[in-house]
Amino acid sequence: MVLLRRATEIAETRTKPLVTRLVPILLLVSTIALAAGQAAWEMRVCADPANAPASTSDGGGYENRVAEIIADELGAELTYDWTLINDATVRDHLKRGACDVIMSVGEGAAGLLNTVSYYRVPMVFLHLAESGLVIESLYDPGLAKLRIGAVPNTATHLALVELGLEQSFVGIQPDTSKRGADRIRPLVEALREGTIDVAIVAGAPASVYVNAEPSLFAMTPVQPELFPPLTPMFHLATIGVRPRDEALRDALNRAVAMRWDEIQDVFAELGVPLLPSAPVAAGERPAGLLTIGVVAPFPSGFPTELDDVAESAFFGTRLADDLVSRGEGRQDLRLHLAYASAPSTEAALRAFDRLVAVDVVEAVVVLHDEETTEALARRAAEKGVLLVNALSGADVLRSSACYPTTFHVAPSDSMYVAAMVEQLGSGGAGTAAVVHDATEWSTAVARSASEALQARGIEVVDVPVSNGPVFPYADVRAVTELDVDAALVFLSPTSQSLLLFELGREGYTRPVLGFPWPVMQTRDYYYRLGQDSPALMATPRVTGWDATLADDGADELNLRFSSRSARTMDLAGWAAYAAVELVATASVSPEDGSVSVLEAIDEATERARLAKGESVRFDTATNQLMQPLYLARIDPNVGWSAAVSQRVAMAEVVGEVPSDALAVSPPETACE
Repeated sequence: MVLLRRATEIAETRTKPLVTRLVPILLLVSTIALAAGQAAWEMRVCADPANAPASTSDGGGYENRVAEIIADELGAELTYDWTLINDATVRDHLKRGACDVIMSVGEGAAGLLNTVSYYRVPMVFLHLAESGLVIESLYDPGLAKLRIGAVPNTATHLALVELGLEQSFVGIQPDTSKRGADRIRPLVEALREGTIDVAIVAGAPASVYVNAEPSLFAMTPVQPELFPPLTPMFHLATIGVRPRDEALRDALNRAVAMRWDEIQDVFAELGVPLLPSAPVAAGERPAGLLTIGVVAPFPSGFPTELDDVAESAFFGTRLADDLVSRGEGRQDLRLHLAYASAPSTEAALRAFDRLVAVDVVEAVVVLHDEETTEALARRAAEKGVLLVNALSGADVLRSSACYPTTFHVAPSDSMYVAAMVEQLGSGGAGTAAVVHDATEWSTAVARSASEALQARGIEVVDVPVSNGPVFPYADVRAVTELDVDAALVFLSPTSQSLLLFELGREGYTRPVLGFPWPVMQTRDYYYRLGQDSPALMATPRVTGWDATLADDGADELNLRFSSRSARTMDLAGWAAYAAVELVATASVSPEDGSVSVLEAIDEATERARLAKGESVRFDTATNQLMQPLYLARIDPNVGWSAAVSQRVAMAEVVGEVPSDALAVSPPETACE
């Protein structure tokens, strides 16, 4: 098996040999960086600055020290996003990319993905040392003679009720305005004042008081560890990461396993009680894996515009994982996909650096917006790592001079524009309105479309509108009152759908061609458009893939995708599949000897199962996969259904725009 070799020379020349035998070049690079005292990536943790003994801004808490050990094991620079840890933090910080890790969270808390447990801190019986109390368990008959302080309406309270100790229970509310050990101070003060004989509290904050005044306080772990049937009398802690951030979760697990004893020693040194836990085993990474990173803003429970396409992309990569080893000459290919959930540009860059340094990836597939994809393309060029763009159509990315290691499976904006112009021109239109707002993207794409239309002899009427998403009636009238054969709309997805709704409400029935953003190529969006503007759906929409494609193996691909995901395959699903399939195919050279990355990737298009016919190829000037696009007509009469077959019926491919009718417009500006 031959794998793509990552090397910084790719940024210097397009012809140097870059495919070789399995050589983990970047592992060597990261090792050298660590030897020089340079962290290979940033491990960013959300932590409370004032939550002793767990975490403190001076780094003295056990969470801080455990994070330091893990960062050291993984060769990372530990940084913090200091904030209160609660559900709002998870929503606004972790799940939006301000940090990537939260220490000491329970399993399944806030819908997070969890590592293995790395400690169990018990609830404790806290009492005055001079009392001489010896309490062995909740079943100790002596408890009935004591005043037992605990927080009302908690598992501890319920356990005491179950044991018939309700008369001994003294409910004391914690100070919820405080954090850390200060929160249980009301119970501690009740002990000092003698209003209770024993308090049942969490062991971590209790240890602060015992360690500060060992002659005054004493504590004993609560037994049994599990009160029947399954009520835990301990806090079991994991490390929480975003859903689908599997590569980070796995890296943290390996670090916990490798430094298990050292992590346990932290608690002993700080005097925090622990229950025994079996050490975690660190399995060895199999040799000979082709590891491909996948960076995307996977859904995290808080809706974003890219949720649907990211979820589709996930299943596209899983489909590739299923099929990649089944082709001719691939029997020895062992594929591993390292998933990184990155909702922001900063989070994506951290994920990229980690995938390179820790997972030693051969390539990274990115499914993100223009800003994030461009940032990753720059980072990939710096590190000499193959990056495959499977979502962004931004033409600014299509420069092999600026981003020599980035290849594009996603159709470019200029390809979509060319397809729209071809659709209009082949339909015999003589005049067209080009609708756009004042944003930079909309203005530039509209100008490009106007020039292409005029080159075909089509008269163009420029129609600037408000930036939306709400449009004044004057904007709608500016379109409806024009005597043109069709209108081309270059607006954001939300603005475009709202303008179409307004046009439909005004009874406009002439053809409207809307720019096909990837998010608008989903059945969810097709249903929305069909409901909002049914009269305008007679005009087919340009798309990069559709669930009704059947030629060249597309029918099998669509069927396998829907069987695995219960979704209809769309552009994001196909592009994610195609990106993994191309890298895997390029890694298995049909001949001995070295070739350039461009040659390997371009040659792979002839052997890869892309289900788009034989005309696919990579353009050398732009690193763009030239491919056919399609025309899909939406049927507004088909309702939404849980059945995949009915969702498939919402649209149908009615035409194809061949790849030789499309063009890519690389940026004219110099590289930054």
